[in-house]
Amino acid sequence: MRANLRSWLTIRGLARLVWVVLLIAAADIALDRSFRMDVPQRGIMLVLMVAGIAFSFYRMLLRPVSRPITDDALVLEVEKRNPGLGQSVITGLQLLRDAQANRVSNSPELVSAAIHQGIEQSRSVDFSSVLNRRAGQKNWLRLIAGVLAFVFLVVGIFGTVFLQTWFRRNLMLSADLWPRATQLLIVGAEEGEIIVPRGIDHRQLVQILETSRIQNVVVDLEIDAGVTRNIQRMKPTGKLDGREHAFVFNSIASDCRIRAIGGDDTTGWVALKLVEPPAVSELRLDALLPKWTGRETESFSGNGPHSILSGSGLRVGITANKTLQSAELVRGEQITPLNMVDAENRLFQVEIGREGETESVSGGTWAIRLVDERGLGNVRDSSFEVRIRDNEKPSVRSRLLGISGLVVPTAYVPIEWGATDDYGIATVVFDTKWQDESVAIGERKIPVAGFVGGPILAEIPENVTVMELEPLGLQPGMTLRFRQAATDYAQPTSATGESREFLLKIVTEEELLSDLLRREIEQRGVFQQAYDRQLELNSQLLQAVASPGSDENTARELETRLLGLYRAQRTIGTSIVAVASRFDEFLVEVANNRLDEHTKADNPGQTIQGRFENEIIRPIRDLDDKLVNDSARGMETARRSIAQPAELAKAVRETSATQEQILDAMRIILSAMQSSENFQEAVNRLLEIRRIEQNMQRELERKGENPEDIFNPLGDGK
Repeated sequence: MRANLRSWLTIRGLARLVWVVLLIAAADIALDRSFRMDVPQRGIMLVLMVAGIAFSFYRMLLRPVSRPITDDALVLEVEKRNPGLGQSVITGLQLLRDAQANRVSNSPELVSAAIHQGIEQSRSVDFSSVLNRRAGQKNWLRLIAGVLAFVFLVVGIFGTVFLQTWFRRNLMLSADLWPRATQLLIVGAEEGEIIVPRGIDHRQLVQILETSRIQNVVVDLEIDAGVTRNIQRMKPTGKLDGREHAFVFNSIASDCRIRAIGGDDTTGWVALKLVEPPAVSELRLDALLPKWTGRETESFSGNGPHSILSGSGLRVGITANKTLQSAELVRGEQITPLNMVDAENRLFQVEIGREGETESVSGGTWAIRLVDERGLGNVRDSSFEVRIRDNEKPSVRSRLLGISGLVVPTAYVPIEWGATDDYGIATVVFDTKWQDESVAIGERKIPVAGFVGGPILAEIPENVTVMELEPLGLQPGMTLRFRQAATDYAQPTSATGESREFLLKIVTEEELLSDLLRREIEQRGVFQQAYDRQLELNSQLLQAVASPGSDENTARELETRLLGLYRAQRTIGTSIVAVASRFDEFLVEVANNRLDEHTKADNPGQTIQGRFENEIIRPIRDLDDKLVNDSARGMETARRSIAQPAELAKAVRETSATQEQILDAMRIILSAMQSSENFQEAVNRLLEIRRIEQNMQRELERKGENPEDIFNPLGDGK
């Protein structure tokens, strides 16, 4: 009976377990078809199914079969089904167990009789009849039906696409899709993720597979950002006969996951994984200069444009923000790989167009193309621009010192000059040309005295040199043109820079002295105007303080007038100092043209330098330093003493007296100017007479006549 009962329980448990498995499979199919679960969700469902089947196996089969079945329970169940036994079987069984254990305290005969009675009664009963045969038959039918259904399920898995898809999706957790009228594909997804560079505009494409029966559907993109989830309508791109749709993520900055929904299909979730794109974190550029420059490199920073000397090479170095697979320089169709210089594949360098190679570096825009270990390229342009420049000619600065437009043939020409070049100056010369009227007569290149060039002499500060005209053999009436020219060390051809052109008229001493006299007269006129303004200023001062008044308006008006007189006195001082400076310039010009050399020979005590310095320049400067300044201070004192009549009157008297001294000194200077002009005019006439005599003598000598015969026509020597 115990064996039959265990068999009965086993059949019932197996029948129930088979149908539980079938129901769980059916529920899983319905859920996966209805909700279109992704791989993680299907994984959870698989765990739940296994757990449910294991729990059912324990509750329905393992626990009932494994529980012990006692004799008492079986006997009680038999007596329950056979009431005529009157519990004789269970009594005999219990007395027999007690007798065997020596626990019987009653009469042995009575116990033995009860045991034999129970045995006899049990022989008349069919113990197997207590089992529910009808229920056992149903269990067998359920088990057979369940096994058949399970067999059909297994056969269906191997024979039908539907069940095979369910098996692969839910038990093998594959990425297979349910057979649908519309099938969608997220472009670029590999192993459930798409690698996207951070911070760019990402254009996501979804395609309707060509095998779809229904292709004209609306496609949406569901975006799960973790906190929020939204659905965006995708736009057809017009490609693949309308089967391609797109959506643009603007400046994508955080990870998310997406899936496409269209028709009766919903794709699995695909993660958009953001990664930092490769980029240039540091760019180093060095121009490899030609040897003739005397320098090895010239460094640049930034993207340019950078100006590089023609014939130079270029060294490009980059530091990337991450490990790279490769780095290249691209200019048009020219591609130059960069060489790795560190073990981490982050530092790269290359040299282009080094000296000695057939091709030097080319100008233009050079793009930097980077590829990281994932095969992801740089999304932002990294580039620099190079411009090739020819060697610049030197820059030369020159100006004349103490020379006007007129010079004598023996003059010294002082020139203040300086020069600048990027890579050194080799020579500096005076490029001179002279002509008579419009006819060119001669030219000469005169080296600058004392200059020694060098390849590293890139900056020559301003200095003074003197060009002597006497060696050129110039004659009055000629025109001298010259420039200062500097040549650099450039190879194979050097460059020459020039200063502005200077033009000098070669004149006789008489012509230059006449021009100087003209300029003296102009300056005397300027000084005369200053004298007239000083005279008027003295008069205005006396008028201003004649009746000062005591009310406030009159005092304010007087203060204003005194302030104006103070400024006028300063202006007079400035104008007379300018006259002295002009005479200083005359002196320099006289010295450069060596005019006093002849004057000293004729009259050592009446040189131009002596007259100008002792009679004009020095008196004017003394006048400004002492009397003019004293007068200005006096008017300032008077202005501050308006409220004190006594102090005001004293300041005005002293200032007026100083101004009278100024007028006296100015009259003396004007007289000296006039005397100098008269003397210079006489000297000029004397020089002119001497020149006429010399010309006549040369003319007579040319004709072969004796100059003394001019006044003795008979030629008898009387």
